[in-house]
Order: sequence, then C-alpha cells, then structure tokens
Amino acid sequence: MKVHDVLAYVIGPYRDQRGAYFVSENIRRAREVSLALWNIGIPNICPHANTALFDGAAPDEVWLAGDLVMLRRCDFAVTVPGWEKSSGSRAEVDDCESRGVHVFHAFHGPGRYYIPKQDILDCVRAREALRA
Repeated sequence: MKVHDVLAYVIGPYRDQRGAYFVSENIRRAREVSLALWNIGIPNICPHANTALFDGAAPDEVWLAGDLVMLRRCDFAVTVPGWEKSSGSRAEVDDCESRGVHVFHAFHGPGRYYIPKQDILDCVRAREALRA
C-alpha cells in the first residue's frame, strides 16, 4: 500500500458530560475513522488517541489550543459523525474553513464508520500532482 505524502486530522467530539463511558465511545469512534484513513495510506493525527483519558491532568484549554496547533499543520481534516454537537469540533471546522482547508465528513454505515475514500484519494492525488 502506498503511504501518501499528506497529513490528515480527525475532528470529532471528545468530552461528554454524561461521563467516562461516553468519552471512551467518542475516542473509539475517532480511532475508527483514523484507522480507515490509515487503511488507505493516509497518515493522520487523531487527537482523541493522542491525549486519551488525560482528563483533569491539565485544563481543557491546553488540549483545545494544542489541537489547533496540530490541525494547522495538516493538509485536510475528516470529521467523525456528531462533530457538529461539539464546540471544540465546530471551532476546528471553522478554523479549517477560514484557512481554505478541505474538510471531509465520515459517516456511519452498516456496523461501522466510513470515510469518503474516493473523494479523499482524489484530493490527495491532486495535491501530489501539484507538488510533482
């Protein structure tokens, strides 16, 4: 499998006022989207996995600001379903849109989460062609 010379960022809810089970479910869903990207050769940052269960080790603002630092180094982003319910995710999508960074949207299908594989690969190939 070819690993493409791009970097993607996974956007989705992390925190949940209902408790740890729901946070772990948010992490699981983001990791599933991240793995789908890896499976088509797209390196990516999944902040949910990067700081999983660091809750309380530093103020939330540290994680949110750090996520934006990482996001700004990425070529595009992919959202996890439900992202629009998260203020942090909305801020990340807004940041992408303000900088003209493409945002793709994963979706839930039979038994798992899916990414718009062909659209992502078309975008990646176009980026690679521009670099050649």
